[in-house]
Amino acid sequence: NQPKKPRGKNIQQHLQEVRERKRKEQEEREQQQQNHSAGTILKRKKQKLQPKKKGLNEVRGMDYQLGRFRNGVQYLSRQDIEKITKNKKLR
Repeated sequence: NQPKKPRGKNIQQHLQEVRERKRKEQEEREQQQQNHSAGTILKRKKQKLQPKKKGLNEVRGMDYQLGRFRNGVQYLSRQDIEKITKNKKLR
């Protein structure tokens, strides 16, 4: 003998449960908003830090190249020059 399969829910009953659940969630949300205005602290989602965007002309991947190339000329930023001078001081 195989066990009997559970019968499906009546769709009207299911929709009624969903409506009831949504109504309760809405009431809880309104209650939280009222509590918030009363001075209670709510938990907030932490925002993820977005990575800094690199310049369009920089080479992706490993930083083996200093600066940027434009029209066959290498341009160095202040940060690139500082990297070079720091490396020389360490030697």
